[in-house]
Amino acid sequence: MTDTTPPVRSALSPRTFRVRADRFRVLVSGGDTDERLSVLDVRARRGFELPVHVHDAEDEILTVLEGQVCVHLAGDDVLLGPFDTLLLRRGVPHALRLLTETARLTATYTPAGFERYLQAIAEAGPTVDESVESGIVEPPNVPALVRLGETFGLRYFPEPFPARDAQER
Repeated sequence: MTDTTPPVRSALSPRTFRVRADRFRVLVSGGDTDERLSVLDVRARRGFELPVHVHDAEDEILTVLEGQVCVHLAGDDVLLGPFDTLLLRRGVPHALRLLTETARLTATYTPAGFERYLQAIAEAGPTVDESVESGIVEPPNVPALVRLGETFGLRYFPEPFPARDAQER
């Protein structure tokens, strides 16, 4: 990135895509930062649940803006509410689920690249499941995530989110 003009993104950015009922908007891409980092605006609905997985290539920083999220990390449940931030270092297994009907968060990845994985998922399947239109969000297709994730340095473990119930704040 030799251009010193900072990127400015409109709320109507064409760099928005859907995976199931959830919307991801790329605020800052790897192309904007010489692959140093990427920042996503994530709007998720209940049913947004990621199985245990590991990012081999990037650190992940989550900041919850609205709603509540539970991150299962190192055998513990970490509850995040508005304006809570969590650094997830690369190589550390974690899982994620919503505790509220909806949530909004920013996700920062360093170095960049994870935004391309999410875009590949969006391109590989329908933009909105029939289950979403019926109001029932099915769990993610873990085998498909595993296959695609391997090409992006992401490892999934096909176990469900740990059974331990997290209490809302």
